[in-house]
Parts: sequence; C-alpha cells; structure tokens
Amino acid sequence: MAILNPDCLCVLFKNFSEEQYGCNLLYTCTLVNRLWENLATPYLYEDPWKYWLYQTKDEEVAKQLIDTYMLCYKYYEIKSRITANGSSREEEEGDDDENHENPSKRIDIRDYTDEIDNVELPLYNYVSFARNLHVPTLYQSVKSWYISYHPDYDEDNIQPIYDWFLRIFELFVKEANIKNCTFADSIDDDSYPVTSDHLYQLVNHGNRVNLRYLNLGFFQCDSDALLKITERCNNLLTFKIPAQNCSDDALAEFIRSQKRLTKLKIRNAKNIDLTLEALGTQSETLVKLRILNSSLESCQKPFNGIASCSKLRSIYMRHINWPVDISISTLLMPIAKRCEFHNVDFSHTYLPADVLVEIAKKSSTTLRKVHLIGIENQIDHDKFNLSTGIKALADHCKSIVHFERDIIPKEMVSMIFFIDTIGKSLVRLEIESELMKECDASRLIVSISQCSKLEILNIGFFEFNQVAFEKLILGCNSLTVLSICNSNSVNDNILKIIQEKRNKNLKTLYVFACDQVTEDAVEQLHAKTDMEVCL
Repeated sequence: MAILNPDCLCVLFKNFSEEQYGCNLLYTCTLVNRLWENLATPYLYEDPWKYWLYQTKDEEVAKQLIDTYMLCYKYYEIKSRITANGSSREEEEGDDDENHENPSKRIDIRDYTDEIDNVELPLYNYVSFARNLHVPTLYQSVKSWYISYHPDYDEDNIQPIYDWFLRIFELFVKEANIKNCTFADSIDDDSYPVTSDHLYQLVNHGNRVNLRYLNLGFFQCDSDALLKITERCNNLLTFKIPAQNCSDDALAEFIRSQKRLTKLKIRNAKNIDLTLEALGTQSETLVKLRILNSSLESCQKPFNGIASCSKLRSIYMRHINWPVDISISTLLMPIAKRCEFHNVDFSHTYLPADVLVEIAKKSSTTLRKVHLIGIENQIDHDKFNLSTGIKALADHCKSIVHFERDIIPKEMVSMIFFIDTIGKSLVRLEIESELMKECDASRLIVSISQCSKLEILNIGFFEFNQVAFEKLILGCNSLTVLSICNSNSVNDNILKIIQEKRNKNLKTLYVFACDQVTEDAVEQLHAKTDMEVCL
C-alpha cells in the first residue's frame, strides 16, 4: 500500500473517515510515513466530534481532543502577536488562500522561534481541517477537559468552562471551513449556554463557513434570529428547526431564500400556511420532508406547495393537529396524487383512508416503508378504519419492506389480504395493538408465517393458538427479533415451541407483561439457546 499514489491514498483515507470506527485506522495511517501522515491527518480531523459521540462519550477522548485544539489556540495567539508586531515568514513568502495557510502543511516552527519560549506548538493547523461543527459536543468536550484539570471546580460556577468553550468556538468560526453544523441537541437542556448571537456569529462572521447542513436541534430560534441569518445561509441542503418561536412569515422567507434544499425538518410549528406554500420554491430539489408535533389547524387550502415537489420521496407528518372546518382529504390529496414516495409516515396523525389509497396508486413502484400508527384515542370505529387503504397497498405496492400500524379489529381481513399478497417482500412488520387483545388473530398469524424474509416482527397484545404460532416460528426462518408482549396466549408451551422449533437466526425475544410465562420456562430457554430474552 505504501506505493499507492496520493490520489489513491486520499480515496482510501476518505473511506476510512466515513466508517463509524475508522478513526483507529486513520490514526494508524498517520504513523506510516510523512506522506501518509500529511494526507491522512486532515481526514482524521474532518469530523472529530464523532469520536466522542460514537464511543460512549469517553471523557478521555474529549480531553485529548480539546488538548489538541488548545495547542491550536495557543498557536493562533502567537500568530496574532506576530502579525500585530510585524510580518511572519509565511507573509514574506506570500499566501495564496486569502490569508489562510495551507491546512495540510505542517506548522513551521522557524516562524515562531522568538515567540514560543517553552510553549508547545501543534504539528498541524488541526482546526482548519474541520468540516463539521457539532456545537453541543464541543461544549461537553470542553467541560470534560476543564474538569480533568480542575477536579475541585465549583459546579455552580460554569463561567470558566463557558469562557474556554467560547474561545474554541470562535476559533472554529474564524478558521474552519464548516459545511455541516449541529447547533444544539434534540433534547431540552437549560444549562446549554449557546445563544442566537453565536448562531449569527457562525453564519455571518465565519471567514470560511459555507453551511450545507444546519440542525438547530431544540434551540429556541426566534424570528429575529432566523431573519438575521437568511441572507448568508442560503445554500443549505438540509435544515432542521424547532419552529415554536418563529413566525410563519420569517420561516417562509428563509425557505424561499434557499437555492437547493433537499431535506427539511420542522417541529413544534404553529400556523405555517405560508411556509408550506413556500415549499413550492424547492420543487426541483426537495427529497425529504418532516413535519413533527405541529399544529396545522389554520390551514384552509390544499397543500399544493408540497405537491409541486416532484422529487419528494419521503414524507413524515407525525403528531399533527388538523383543522376541524375543512376536509383533511382536501388538504392531503394533491400530495397523494402527485408525489411518488419511498417512505410515508403518518404516525400519531389522523390519515383518511382515501388518501392512503391514492398514495398506493401513485407510489406503486416506489413505496417501501409505511408507518401508520394511529392517534392516541383511536378506537375500533369506521372513522379510523384504513382497510381500503391497506388493501390498495396490497393491490398496487409490491415492494414494501417495512409496515407499521397498530391495527384495529375492523382491519383484520384487509391485513390478511395484505400479508397474503405482498408478505414475501416484508422484512419488518410491526402491528402491535392493544385493540387486538380480545380478538383471535390465529388466521393472521398463519399468513405471517409465509413471510420468509421477515427479520423483525412485533405482534404485541395478539391472541392466537399454538398451532398458528408454531407455523409462524417454522415459516419465518429469517426472523431475528420477535416481540410477543402483553399477550395472554404466550405461555410456557409457546416458549417451548420457540426453544425447539426456532431458526438459529432468532436472537432476541420480548415477552414483557406475559403473565402466563413462568420463570422456569425462561430459565430453560436461556439454558438451551443463545437468545436474549427480555422480560
């Protein structure tokens, strides 16, 4: 491999950088020789935050990372003093990149002989390698780093931690070529110190920042903050925002400003009529749309803006509140009739059956994943009956691999037809439903036994006989995860069938709240198989 030319090595190192645990490989590559070190190091530090995120948030990893960036911080301090006092060697030799040094070039210690004294300098300008800035991880890493050197620090005084975080954050804003930014986590954290001023600083004062991905997590972005970044932040491919504090006007203007938005996630929105209409300006590029936990009660017109997005392949509308004075089918039908979906998710959202029928017809050759968990107060009533839609999926969509629905008894016949028709393509089937606990679902279980590719199955609350269940275990020979929780039909005999008839692929069994199962049967299953049994 040492004789590979630099272009081949860069392809190799790029592939390593995209692997979840590729950092170990990349680090090893930096030790081979100087050429490999120069080429591999930028990839190692392109997205440094994943080494903390993917390795159980190891405090030592965080400390090492900030130690490295502190060397860079000291380097920039020295460099700033030299610039203030006179020219440096690199200025005398010229700089071709708008006053930014070549990131892959080693730092030349000769430039700083009179300044460094006993200060250790970094081998490279590691900050400039970063293309991704995960601000919450930066903050947590700085916190871990500070605590490691100040074990007796006052937990009520986070100002020193915040000060160091801000210094390193500003260094990234100034020097890194940031393409992707996660500005906040998707969890509420009152202690998280980042404000809208930092967002403004990142977008409008970043010398080399050109964002393609911006995830605001649960950051409370208001209309003023969004308007302040609209002019400079207009090349996004992916944008995720909690919109509870944003006006419809501000969010719509931001959407219209984008040149090629492909993925959009909006959560906690209220009255976003103009925003939904503005999505039409992204009709040539938008591929994935998520609207979560939002109120669309003010909407009075069909969603033609969304429907005009000819490349839209994935739509999530979860936990949506609809208006009461207009037909929901009227709003959604343009989308169903004009968009060809790979993935539809209306979980915890009321979906009319006629809309599902049209989705099945239009997306007949493309639809692969369907999620239809009902609303919280769903009952076995014609209003919530999706039988005609489920039958349409069976009639038209032959490539569905994942189906999720808390089915109601009225849908039993259509589900049997669905499984009998397209079950051989299913890889994942999740139809757990409390409403099924009084129904004999043995016939449906027999149908599921024909799903030879099925890997994950959830039939919680279902009632069935042992003959049907044995057929299921024998027929679904690709099954790896089985959930049969909250079922009165699950007893020691069912566990014995699993023990004796299961395929070796079945590794995980969930039997929560199955009162007919004894501890002895579970212990026997543990002793005779390598399965993980979750009680």
